[in-house]
Amino acid sequence: MISLLRTQRFGDLSLGRVNEIDKELETLVQKKLTPSEDYVKTGNMNANKVFKFLQEFKEFDIGRALIAGSMGKGTGLGDDFNPDYDLVVFLNNESKPFTKFLSFFDGKLKEMGKQKFGRDYVHGKKTPFSLKFEIGKYKFDLLPAINLNIESKEGMKQQQEALELIRKSPRPSSKDCGGAYSTCLAELSVDFVRSQDVFIRKVIRLAKYWNKSVAIEKDVYIPGRSAMIEIIAIHANAGHDKEHLWNGFKRFLIAMTQLDTLDVRMKSFYSDIPAEVIKGTQLPHVFDPVNPYNNIAHRLGRDLKRKNPKQDPLKTMAGCRKAFMDKASKNLSELDEVKGGKRVKTIEQVIEEPNLRTQK
Repeated sequence: MISLLRTQRFGDLSLGRVNEIDKELETLVQKKLTPSEDYVKTGNMNANKVFKFLQEFKEFDIGRALIAGSMGKGTGLGDDFNPDYDLVVFLNNESKPFTKFLSFFDGKLKEMGKQKFGRDYVHGKKTPFSLKFEIGKYKFDLLPAINLNIESKEGMKQQQEALELIRKSPRPSSKDCGGAYSTCLAELSVDFVRSQDVFIRKVIRLAKYWNKSVAIEKDVYIPGRSAMIEIIAIHANAGHDKEHLWNGFKRFLIAMTQLDTLDVRMKSFYSDIPAEVIKGTQLPHVFDPVNPYNNIAHRLGRDLKRKNPKQDPLKTMAGCRKAFMDKASKNLSELDEVKGGKRVKTIEQVIEEPNLRTQK
């Protein structure tokens, strides 16, 4: 549990001023960090068009489909951030790596995309896990998943079957094995975040907004970064009062200052983390609430040696952790910085200012 020592005090600010800051945060969340009804309506309409297009072909048996990711969870940021759509399709009688599915629909979308979705359709790339494309300003990732629950749509049954597959795999405790099944558990992941109250979802939006300001090199990929931020925001506020949004956001920042030693185990849909998964791993631990084999932060625990002494330290995982922790520490001090009873910087100025490095 995140300590309240820092979040219970308001420094030189009066309670009235704290309430003003809460209103400032509420306005930020509503006007800038929440997608408009029109954005969601059009995005959902396009997603349904994609699902119907897929069902026109009988080469694959699609059991069901789901809008997952931040838009499915209800934590996507505002229109200006152009939040993308993760479209998960559950395939009956198919198994990983879905090479045939991806190749087939890569061809069909390339051939028929503009005809089906209009001239604004832009074909993207095929990855080992997904197909990427755009319809107007909307970006889509099409992700196939194994349907392990053909008889019903009950998410817990899907999870039980997925965890059994992991346990039976040759290396169930390997870092990449647990994550490989995250897509087929998308329904429970969406349910978990949507089950959080409005206060927590507001903190999540602030946390994801803050995450975009952390200066990590573009060519350094941290898989699951957005999901990791969501889970840390939920963890940081578990068991605490939900009176002040300002406190909720600060609890998240305090957690991020502790990233090197963070050990998050929500265990919402399972009883415990298998001992073999923990053994020999490096912190941080941010375990998927629906999959005890998936430490979403496992890449951040890999301190790979630099290829040469001159390699930029921010391109190592240790450097990435430091970037998160430094930015969180800096912002915490700025949130409490006051002169004459007033804060020196607005909330947006605190969050948006990147933690820029001095280039030599």
